[in-house]
Amino acid sequence: MRSKCLTGNDSPCQFTYDGKTFEAMQGDTIAAALIAAGERVGRYTQKGNPRHLFCGIGVCFECMVMVKDLGAVRACMTKVVPGMQVSSWPKDGLPDCAVSSSLGTPPSGEIPRHNCQLAVIGAGPGGLAAATAAAQCGVEVVIIDERPASGGQLYKQLIPSMASVSGRPLDKQYSDGEKLIKEAKKAGCKFISDALVWRASYDRSKKIEISTYHNKKVTYYYPDQLVIATGAYDEPLPVPGWTLPGVMTAGAAQTLVRTYGVLPPAPVVIAGNGPLVLQVAYELVRAGVRVAAVVSTAKMSFDKFPYLAGMFCNNPQITLLGAKYLKEIKRHKIPLINGHVVTRIEGNDRCENVTIAPIDSQGMPDESTQRQLKAESACLSYGLLPANEVARQLGCSFIPDTDDNRDLISVRENNGQSSLDSIYIVGEAGGVVGGYMAIYQGYLAGWSVAEGMDKIVPQQRREKVRKEFNRHKKFQKYLWHALSGPNLGLKLAKDDTHICRCEEVTFREIKDALARGITDMGSLKRLTRAGMGRCQGRYCGPFLSRFLSEKRQKPLSEKEYNVPQSPLKPIPIPVLAVEKKEWGGHKRSSLGEITTRRSETGKSIETDVLIIGAGIAGCSTAFWLADEGVKAVIVDKGSANGQASGGNAGSMHVQLLSFDYGAKAEAGGSNALKTLLLQREAAGMWKDLETKLEKDFEIKTVGGLMVAENQKDIEFLEAKAAAERSVGIDVEVIDSVELHRIAPAVSDKMIGASFCPEEGKINPLVGTQGLLDAALEAGQDVHEGVTVHSISKLANGFDVDTSNGHYRCRKVVNAAGAWASQISTMVGQAIPVHGAPLQMIITEPVAPIISHLIAHADRHLSMKQANNGNIIIGGGWTAGWNEVVNFPTTLRDSLEGNIWVARRTIPCLDSVNLIRSWAAMNINIDGAPIVGEMPGVPGFYNTVSSNGYTLGPLLGKITSDLIARGKTGWDISFCALDRF
Repeated sequence: MRSKCLTGNDSPCQFTYDGKTFEAMQGDTIAAALIAAGERVGRYTQKGNPRHLFCGIGVCFECMVMVKDLGAVRACMTKVVPGMQVSSWPKDGLPDCAVSSSLGTPPSGEIPRHNCQLAVIGAGPGGLAAATAAAQCGVEVVIIDERPASGGQLYKQLIPSMASVSGRPLDKQYSDGEKLIKEAKKAGCKFISDALVWRASYDRSKKIEISTYHNKKVTYYYPDQLVIATGAYDEPLPVPGWTLPGVMTAGAAQTLVRTYGVLPPAPVVIAGNGPLVLQVAYELVRAGVRVAAVVSTAKMSFDKFPYLAGMFCNNPQITLLGAKYLKEIKRHKIPLINGHVVTRIEGNDRCENVTIAPIDSQGMPDESTQRQLKAESACLSYGLLPANEVARQLGCSFIPDTDDNRDLISVRENNGQSSLDSIYIVGEAGGVVGGYMAIYQGYLAGWSVAEGMDKIVPQQRREKVRKEFNRHKKFQKYLWHALSGPNLGLKLAKDDTHICRCEEVTFREIKDALARGITDMGSLKRLTRAGMGRCQGRYCGPFLSRFLSEKRQKPLSEKEYNVPQSPLKPIPIPVLAVEKKEWGGHKRSSLGEITTRRSETGKSIETDVLIIGAGIAGCSTAFWLADEGVKAVIVDKGSANGQASGGNAGSMHVQLLSFDYGAKAEAGGSNALKTLLLQREAAGMWKDLETKLEKDFEIKTVGGLMVAENQKDIEFLEAKAAAERSVGIDVEVIDSVELHRIAPAVSDKMIGASFCPEEGKINPLVGTQGLLDAALEAGQDVHEGVTVHSISKLANGFDVDTSNGHYRCRKVVNAAGAWASQISTMVGQAIPVHGAPLQMIITEPVAPIISHLIAHADRHLSMKQANNGNIIIGGGWTAGWNEVVNFPTTLRDSLEGNIWVARRTIPCLDSVNLIRSWAAMNINIDGAPIVGEMPGVPGFYNTVSSNGYTLGPLLGKITSDLIARGKTGWDISFCALDRF
């Protein structure tokens, strides 16, 4: 229903939802219109759980609906247009892209690029102030904002069709926002609203590159200076029932009322901590909403009087505004329950009851005295989480917030200057500062940008704003002390509580992962899928980082957090498709210098075998050595399964890739051909291990198709298949009729394919971990975060100096992947192994369309569909190396090119969204593994290979045989170093 104090200026427009006709006001989002019409459940997840509007600002993707010609969209961010056809999410959570319309048109050429002096990301108070200050000094400014209207969370503006009876803004907050927006426009700022920033990076000349999606098109902006003002979003609290429809953030409820005049279903319980809770209660009551209670974790007592006094001295206006909120709450006889927290939310497919409990002296809820409140809506806000992914993608420095262990905060000056010269972070994006403090910081940032461009800056006004900034900084400190409450994190979650809302990962799954020895965010993500959904861990990530910090009794550093991946939020596949020039094989990358410093600890560890590298080769070697009764320790400079193995797409190749045969092949392709029998043996070994270990590696032998689109491709495939059959691989070339019979989603452009029935797929996120777990259960050890500095040969073995002390062992296994050459150099010989960073792409989950492993005869492509519906796209497209974080990073050109090949091969991908990409360091040799004892260095073994995931368990078995028995039953003569 709508607020009675608002009236519509225009006639409502009509749209359909699941075939029924609904009305919306001009400017309504789909979510606002549906809630106004009384629709309580928005969609069901793949596991059948109900969802609806939650964040209200496009962060969580819980309100997804299907719109004709738009595909899957966020209902809270998509405006209704007359005649729009909306449908609820499919019951199984998997839209059928085979029958959906295209979500966009591929670019006709290169994607447009624009230079500008200053780009401001975010049109909230901080961004508007920065843009206005710079533009008034003569700087060319572009403001990019994801929301349909400017103003941000603080200055939410009414949609066009809503106004007060008098025709004026309803309160000072509206008018202040309207004034700031008008000032920015008058200063000449260019506004680009409803524009998603989906990637922030650098081009080849190290210039900032901002990738946007606006009006169904991608555009790249290259600013000389950048202001990041992406704001923050409400922090909820994971309790049983927090995913039910009707549970939303306090900010979402405020947006419904202030922007759209839509009232959340009553009665409403507002719970959390901080000033927003009181403000939302005040605004909901004023709009006519029946509020059942306001529940605050803060305990108001006399010892907080000095903080209240400090607030009043530094900002009496806002302090009195808070008093006004309290007075209005009291006037309406709304219970203000301090020192309590929500412990459970219950209901049949929607919120019906909220349970609260008092917080005891230890900061924990006393559930013995809890009570229940009737509520159709529960509005939660236990603080704010900074939207810092753009700044983190660009490499700005962040540090843990050690005051309350909430999240990362940016390293910045009072004027927003980040650790990087050309980037400013203003307002909540760098840490919670409050909306008014963001304004002052925005002005200071804008003037600093202008001054750096030799513009004249109003010095007197700047000095006045500096003083206001410092004054408000003190106010904020007193405010949060006055309203402080315990940081409860995951302390109220039960075993079946979903911590990751997108992937529906339960608290029990998180705890089980930690019980298996997981201590880092990356491994936790790989093992549980927490953070792999559309929202990329914006909610579960902070909770899990705090949980790990508590377990380790030490805050996680910025580099230990999961890296924000591109796209930061989903974008349609076709709008990125640009053909790129193809090449053969893999492009090599520098890995940096070898670290040779001595260990600073005198610790000494004894073991029979030291394995360097905890990827699939190292873990499988340790597993097979345990079978032989040989003690091994694995060391890795990062986390187990954290590089190529963990970043692998999971293809189990048995036929040659297109660039492993013919003119494009390394070393003529003969070594790759000889390796095929090992790959077939290894694929079978994976299945045997799955049975032996009683684990589910999600292995499926689906058969591999390498498609051809012209006669030249067919001739290439026929020659390649003949070579493969000559070494015993079952491959045949099929015609167009057979191809489209077994793979109807393949494009009509494809006239045939080679088919290898033995190819398949595996989930590498669980495969490597399964072997590692088995090795650990058998008595082996893994030491993570250990850098190898040097290796010294002893009379009876080796002394390996590391950051963890000295390892003394009889034998060493070099399973360091792309870094294997650096390790082998430590014993006197650099083996010819090179790093070749590759990137992969993943789509949103869709109904099954691909049942095979798909490749292309003349293009870099591999494609498969995971069990949960995600389509994984790769094929050897080159990634870059991020020197800031020392980790591979995706490249824009490779994203465009890989997508172009993928949609050319499977056209219905045009109706699918891209949700994530990632990069990992692959290995480039000459087509065959390097396996065996190093000539001249007895006891030192290499086990390294490209296409190493398929070969992983077999390489480990061979290495184990050589160490324990001195021989192996497999022919590895072509894998020796002397071939070079």
